[in-house]
Amino acid sequence: MIVFDPVPMSLPRLGGWERAHLLLQSRSRRALQNFLREWSQALYNLKAGAVRWHIEVDPLEF
Repeated sequence: MIVFDPVPMSLPRLGGWERAHLLLQSRSRRALQNFLREWSQALYNLKAGAVRWHIEVDPLEF
């Protein structure tokens, strides 16, 4: 699993929130799915309002 450094979005600040893209890459679909499952659970467990997040999977590459 490779986790690249965050990259600011074209509008890096919107509505008082800092925004960025975080790219993940894996040679194995299963490894990526397992990582995203665990990471999603960790994000859900964060204090409400601390972080807003959205996971998007590129279906052509996945």
